[in-house]
Amino acid sequence: CIDHLKKELAALIWDQFYSEQIEFNLIQFSDNYQQWRDGGLLLATEENCHDAVAWISTLKPSGNTCTDRVLKYVFEFNNQFPIEAIYYVSDGKPDHSTSYVLEQVKLMNTIPKSVSINENNTLTNTKKISI
Repeated sequence: CIDHLKKELAALIWDQFYSEQIEFNLIQFSDNYQQWRDGGLLLATEENCHDAVAWISTLKPSGNTCTDRVLKYVFEFNNQFPIEAIYYVSDGKPDHSTSYVLEQVKLMNTIPKSVSINENNTLTNTKKISI
């Protein structure tokens, strides 16, 4: 359920990012992608966390699941603003096959730590896309 997912993302922001003062940003994607805040990573201040949670509350599932497109954007983002982890959360299967997405990721690069939660609400082994 999307509402449960939003609550869990809010908890992640407050319990992990805010409490550890981690820099972060969020990207919503479907047919295209939209970054929560333009620019790089932002420190998890109280104001930024409130704003991020408010932004999450406005998100609605729609359109396609263009995994390869958003991952390409994330890898380009990583070249400018090095990131330690990606939390990839999706409400649907990728528009392309998993093997195609993994092949594209290999061509792009890797992120040190990757976690994926798929539509069945189970963790997915992402060793193929992380070092």
